[in-house]
Amino acid sequence: MFEDSFSASIKLIFKLSVFNPINYNSIIFYEIRHVNYRTSDRTLGNSLTATSNTSFKMKNLELKERLNQLAIDHLEDLVHELKDEVSTKLKGDGNTDEGGFAGNGGDYSAQASNNFLSEQAVLRRAEAEEYQQTVNKLKGYKFPTEHTEVDFLSLVKTNRGVYFISQALKPLMFEGERYYYLAMDAPIYEILKGKKPGDSFSFRGIDYTIESIC
Repeated sequence: MFEDSFSASIKLIFKLSVFNPINYNSIIFYEIRHVNYRTSDRTLGNSLTATSNTSFKMKNLELKERLNQLAIDHLEDLVHELKDEVSTKLKGDGNTDEGGFAGNGGDYSAQASNNFLSEQAVLRRAEAEEYQQTVNKLKGYKFPTEHTEVDFLSLVKTNRGVYFISQALKPLMFEGERYYYLAMDAPIYEILKGKKPGDSFSFRGIDYTIESIC
């Protein structure tokens, strides 16, 4: 159907161009545009709409995956820094322990009483292991679908900032935007949970409006 219409249009173009060659380009533009409009009313328009919706959805899900990976990278850097600090402190004390962590070449619980670790080294080691536990949780998260209301692993844009319901971390920057990472035990999450785009609420004297959720 489309081929027949297009062929007929081209034949008409060549006939008209013999009498009026000056308008030949404009005729081609008009005929092709006219055919495209008819086609888009049937299948092309529906295809573009479906592609646009899919693309928008993938962008939202990809953004959450990127934010999750950003958090993993940030925490893993902290873990490495803390482990290096622990190792340095132990060597400074003349200790042969390299700061082995549970599951990583040593078991602190079995060595602590004999190695006389400094108080700071003990604290840094515990902090590193806590971060590592959070990393392990983040690595297990999946983002198969978007959210329509605030829930675990939803990304919530408000007039006061963008919140990622995940694990409690300090705000991280991504492509010029600041993202706030919230755990489900955060006080503000108790108010956020279950809310939908357009809903408003107050928290500690500040008014918020939810603009979008994914």
